[in-house]
Amino acid sequence: MQSINKHFSREAKIMLWLFVAPIIIGVVLSYVIPILKHHSKVDRCLDSGGKYIYEKHQCNRELFK
Repeated sequence: MQSINKHFSREAKIMLWLFVAPIIIGVVLSYVIPILKHHSKVDRCLDSGGKYIYEKHQCNRELFK
């Protein structure tokens, strides 16, 4: 009977992780994705020859023309 209890214990841990893992991944992604989008926006601005104004969150390409 001892081996049956170990099997159910292992199965319960797997089921718990199947529930918890997507929640953890979702929280991490909801934090990381906006940061990556911001860096991408700044990088596109600088690559196009503009200057990114952080206070206004805008790209200004008129300064260098």
